[in-house]
This record gives sequence, C-alpha cells and structure tokens, in this order.
Amino acid sequence: MYSERSYCFPDKNASCPKLVRRTEISVILYLFAVILIVVAVFGNLFVIITVSYFRQLHTPTNFFVVSLAVADFLNGLLIMPVQFFTLIDYCWYFGDAFCPYYMTYFYCLIFVSVLNLVIVSFDRYFAVCNPFFYSRYVKKSVAGTCIIFIWLLAFLYTYAFIYHTGGSVITDWCVGMCAFLHYNNWWIAHYVVTFLLPMMLIICLYSVIFVTARRHVKAINCMIQETKSADSKKTQLSKSSERKAAKTIGIVVIAFIVLCSPVIYLSTVNCSIDPMIYCLFYPCVKLIDSNLTYHRKSERVFYLTFYFFLHKTGTFSVNNNFLHVKAINLMMEETKLAHSKKTQLPKSSERKAAKTLGVVVIAFIMLCSPGFLLILVQMFFSIDLETITPVQLALIYLSSVNCCIDPIIYAFFYPWFRKSIKMMVTLEIFKSSSSMTSLFSN
Repeated sequence: MYSERSYCFPDKNASCPKLVRRTEISVILYLFAVILIVVAVFGNLFVIITVSYFRQLHTPTNFFVVSLAVADFLNGLLIMPVQFFTLIDYCWYFGDAFCPYYMTYFYCLIFVSVLNLVIVSFDRYFAVCNPFFYSRYVKKSVAGTCIIFIWLLAFLYTYAFIYHTGGSVITDWCVGMCAFLHYNNWWIAHYVVTFLLPMMLIICLYSVIFVTARRHVKAINCMIQETKSADSKKTQLSKSSERKAAKTIGIVVIAFIVLCSPVIYLSTVNCSIDPMIYCLFYPCVKLIDSNLTYHRKSERVFYLTFYFFLHKTGTFSVNNNFLHVKAINLMMEETKLAHSKKTQLPKSSERKAAKTLGVVVIAFIMLCSPGFLLILVQMFFSIDLETITPVQLALIYLSSVNCCIDPIIYAFFYPWFRKSIKMMVTLEIFKSSSSMTSLFSN
C-alpha cells in the first residue's frame, strides 16, 4: 500500500515523516473524500434552507433536525477537509496556530451531534408516549432554548476537557504534527460521557417508543373497526328513520282528511291528535345519548307535556327547534367525547417522524461505534499504529459517512423534502409567497 517513506516538509530538518501511497490509492481516497465533503455540505445545506424557508416546517422537531444539520454542515465544511488531508498524507499542513482550534471544533461538533440525537429522542418520546404533554408544553421557544443549551454545553465541556484537565495539544514534536494527548483515565471518562451514556439513553428511549407505537397501532386498528361498524349501523338507522317518518306523516295526513271532511266539529280534534301521533311514533327521549338514559322517564313526561302546550298555543313550528337543538347538543357532546379518546393517540405524522429519526439514530450508532471501539482497544492494548493504519482510515471514512447520510434518509422518507429540493433546483423558491407553499399532500 505504501511505496516509500518521505517527509511532510523535505526542506526542513525537523519535518515529520510522511506516508507516500501509491498513486491509484491516493486518487481513490481523495475521490471518496471529495464526494463525502460535497454531500455533507450541500445535503445538510438543503436541510437547513428547507426547514428555515418554508413556514409549514417550523415545528419543534424540525428545529432539532436543523440543529443536527448545522453540526454536520460545519463538520463537512471545517473539519472533514482538514481531517482527510491529514489522514491520507499523515501530515499537518495548516500551521501550528490552527491546530488547537481544529481540535476544539472537532470534539465540540461530535458532542453537539450526540446531544442533538439525545434531544431528538426525548422529543419523539414525548410526542409518541405523551402527546397531551407534547402538544401543550413543547413549543418552538422551548425547542430554541434546548438547542442553545446543548450547543453551549458541548462547547464548555470540550473547552474544559481539552484545556483544563491536564491534556495538551502537541505541535512541536516535529514540523507537520497536530495531535491531542491525554491520560487514559480521562479518555475513558470522555468517551463514557460523550458516547456510551448518550447511546444507552437513546436506545432506552427508542425501545419505549417502539413498544408504545405498536400499542397505538393496535388501538387505531380497533378504532377503525369500531368506526366502520358504527357507520354501518347509522346507515341502517337512517334508512329506517326515513321509512318511519313517511309512515308517521302519512298517518297525520289521513287523520286530517278523516277528521276534517265529515263534520266540521271533528276538525277541532285534529288540533290535538297530531302531538299524540308524534309521541307515539317519535319518542324524543331516543334522541338522548345512551350515556344519559337515567333521564329517560322524566324527560319523556316533560317532552309530552311540552309538545301539547306548544301545539295548543300555536307555537309548535317555532319552538320545535328547541328539541332539535337539545338533540344536536347531545350529539356534539358524544362527538367531543369520541374526539378526546382519539387525541390520546399521537398523529400518524408524529409516528412517522419517530420512525425516520430512529433510522437516523441507528445509522449514527452503526457508523460511529466501530471508531470508538477501536480507540478503546488502542487504550487498553499496545498496538503498533502502522499496522492498524488501514483499519483506522477505513473507520474514519465510515464515521464521516454519518455527516452525509441524514439528508439521504430525509429524502427517502419525507416527500416534502424531495418537493422542497425540486423547488430549489428549479428556482421556484424565488417566486413570491413561495415560503407559504404547502409541502404536504392531502
């Protein structure tokens, strides 16, 4: 793999050694590095512009997604080019002054990404497992405060770890060197705090989310079956009520003809018989919800008396609306009760967001875990660095894929992201009121 050993700065006596790879291998490594950098920068830039520009996407969850995209964007713009140059040539070409800043940005952005995944996991946990709490308390202002907090926390922790715990940034061992050295105990504590504990917390949260989502799916299927059964019963009842109404009105018409035609005095009976017919065929108490059946006897007496009074006083046609209003109010109460039961379950969009962000979390764990394990192996076992250089290079490339894969996951799972990219590519976002465009299909 290596053709010869050279030096980073041949014109300087104290130059660090340089690994000169074969030309084809160097070309392949640089090509992959360029692809990863371009995808990381422009893919995350698309995510940032999409969520920031379209107002329909201004939700707490998407704000956390933007925070994660900003961390990956800065990683692809500031860290990955320097990192790949250093790894491929094993030389530091960017000066001694930039080395401490690079180390600070590198560890800070990694910790920011981990904290963003933790806060996203909590966001999905509350949205799926406690939707009432989520819709009431998790607002955009709360999301903004959390984002500011995790960025400050990551920066303060990284600054304290690098400069105030006994570690040192090494640049003077040879020209072309930039390394950060620390005690093994501090490295173990660092990786426990910045990777192991957050990953364990994320796995626990998503395990609860998975179990809850399965329970919600079963509940929704039951509700759909009950709704279909109720709709079929309502259809049957509506048809029978139409037939009953025609029968009742027919009897009223026949009674009018029979009573008014023979003797004029019998016509007065017609003023009294209609309420009797209504009470016989239309028990008003049947309009009351089944949960209120304990009012049935008292309301029957009230409605019968009320019908007679209204009809005798000539106000039946006007005040009959009272009974309809009461029935409608009872139906509305029943509807509200059913709606409150439905709102106990999260929206399908919340469950889909949990699924998509769960894929993001799994991708992070799978891509970054091997690199952390290699570092732990190096700390506990004495291994020659030159023998594991290819493995180390491959794992760093693998972990760098994590900065590029999130936009690809969003494009695969979110139709609105594909639509927004199309609008940006076709320059439709420069049209007036394009920020109000609906990105979600009905």
